[in-house]
Amino acid sequence: MFFEPDIKQIELLNSHQLVELLRRLILAECRLVDIPLRAASIPVQITVADGGEDARVNWEGGLKSTNFFPTRFCVFQSKAQNLTETSITSEVVKKSQKGPAKLNTAMSLALRKHGSYVVFCSKGFGEQKIDKLRKAIETAIRRVKRNPKHLKAIEIYDANRIATWVNLHPPVALWLTSLKRERSLAGFQSHEAWGRDNEIANTPWVADDTPRFFSKNSANVGTEPHQAKTKAWSFNQAADIALAHLSNDQAVLRIAGPSGFGKTRFAFELFNRHGALSDELDRTAVIYADLQIVGDEVSKLALEIADAGSPTTLVVDECPDDLHTKLAGIAQRTGSRLRLLTIDVETKIQDSQNSLVIWLEPASDKTIGLMVKAVAPKLSDSDSRYIQELSKGFPKMAVLAARQHGSGRRAISSAEEVVTRVVWG
Repeated sequence: MFFEPDIKQIELLNSHQLVELLRRLILAECRLVDIPLRAASIPVQITVADGGEDARVNWEGGLKSTNFFPTRFCVFQSKAQNLTETSITSEVVKKSQKGPAKLNTAMSLALRKHGSYVVFCSKGFGEQKIDKLRKAIETAIRRVKRNPKHLKAIEIYDANRIATWVNLHPPVALWLTSLKRERSLAGFQSHEAWGRDNEIANTPWVADDTPRFFSKNSANVGTEPHQAKTKAWSFNQAADIALAHLSNDQAVLRIAGPSGFGKTRFAFELFNRHGALSDELDRTAVIYADLQIVGDEVSKLALEIADAGSPTTLVVDECPDDLHTKLAGIAQRTGSRLRLLTIDVETKIQDSQNSLVIWLEPASDKTIGLMVKAVAPKLSDSDSRYIQELSKGFPKMAVLAARQHGSGRRAISSAEEVVTRVVWG
């Protein structure tokens, strides 16, 4: 497997990283077996008192269990430390300053729901120790005069079991492996790592309501994009349409437009919205690849993901039509749940049942003006208008010009010079 983590990587996680790993695994598992997202509850903050609960899954109908959700009601407690029979007992049973000791809130709820209690621990154990920890929990429950048989399962997910779970979900495996950077990732990146790219991290995103995205009608084969376009969409409209399309297994999305139009940034921002849990799910399922870096490895990864049946969105930048066609064929293999998004400056690919092509138009003066002000707030209105005229609707040109002027360097004096800097650096 491309990103197969080792046990050491899991054992080195701190408390926050371990909860984030748990979050990603639960979301990935929900998507894998089509459990509604509302079934998952994972608090963002772990510093508040949690009553013994770091995550919960609760659903009705459909599957009664999965390989990693023992029942329809599961409570997870995350522990980034070694566990002993004494320490696990103190987690389950809390001493009271007044009155007898009580079960923690999470365990009480799991008993009442006849659900499962899962300890998610970053350390690796042998089977004998796992059995001892499980029996210690049962003994602790009996100590407060409750019946452990009311639980359907008590599970200890140690580093070995967690690694097995991670390996079923390539985007999660990539994220985990990238944390310590101790192994080559062959140029593949999680959405989080993709966001550290200089042009993304250091350029404010401007998403106004000016329409500049459109889909080329497949009936207009052979016509130029500006002749074949239908009604243009704003960013939010285009994002809604693109994500709705990518919500289907084996869906293929192609983004095209001239260099410097913002295709890669558009693709990144598709998955960077934070309005709902579904946005988090889309984001954590992304693997990004720049073809100039990963080369032939991208086809091998696509085939591995497709045949594993893992719900993953693979984004391939600088992807020519012939490779796009090859990858689309891989995505549509029997049993595949791979979604594909490719990016290039031009394409002859047409819309079809599983494929959508979105073209980018030049940005409006309004959009360029907002970008310039975001990059260089101290620029005068006249300088901003001058950059708008020079950039000709190319966001990358506008950003470069604004940075040059804003840093006190020689002002860019012609459109030709802007083009030279964009193309040749």
